[in-house]
Amino acid sequence: MLPGTQETLPMPYVFVGDEAFPLKKYFMRPYPGRSINSQEKRVFNYRLSRARRVVENAFGIMSQRWRILFKMMCASQAKAVKVVQGLCVLHNFLCIVGDPIYVPPGYADTPERMGNSRRLLES
Repeated sequence: MLPGTQETLPMPYVFVGDEAFPLKKYFMRPYPGRSINSQEKRVFNYRLSRARRVVENAFGIMSQRWRILFKMMCASQAKAVKVVQGLCVLHNFLCIVGDPIYVPPGYADTPERMGNSRRLLES
């Protein structure tokens, strides 16, 4: 659901990256620094950066906790997909239950308080 609306729209899956990646239909990247001339573009870049950080944290945590992700898997593509999906489910479960051994405090980036984020966007 988009902010400020009551309707749900189908959203495509996309990859999230930085300016080093090419602009494609299936790939979201920030507006380049020289073209950020509006508040909307600054907000978009900020939110995209936050999304990318969440993904990087999750993959960082998962690859450190489950070493099978740290190297090439010797498995069929179908089996590799199932392994990764299973690890994603385990990761989400352990994060939801707040297992301090799985993700100790300070182990991953934490989001800033909303007030600080707004000030950054308004400058």
